[in-house]
Amino acid sequence: MKRKKGWLVVVVVVIIVLGYFFLTPKGSIRLAVIRSGHPVISVTADVLEEKSFNEPQHQGHRYYLVDPSPKFVTGPAGFWGTSKAGPFYWSELVGMP
Repeated sequence: MKRKKGWLVVVVVVIIVLGYFFLTPKGSIRLAVIRSGHPVISVTADVLEEKSFNEPQHQGHRYYLVDPSPKFVTGPAGFWGTSKAGPFYWSELVGMP
């Protein structure tokens, strides 16, 4: 019985984490930073919505600036575009600051 409850808790936590990554814009940005090879920065970086970034080939996207903490000299700092397909968000790097 305890083993079934343990698996149920694991499944619920996985569903919540995947929901955050795919159903929120900032979660999608953090997943994209993880995919780019920077898992620690994805947790510690500031994700700021950027209104002034204008990229003509990416109309209809929302843009975010990922600003890693100062202790990381290299990292995924840049503009990340977030597109929405149904209820899901997907992000990718579109430019450097």
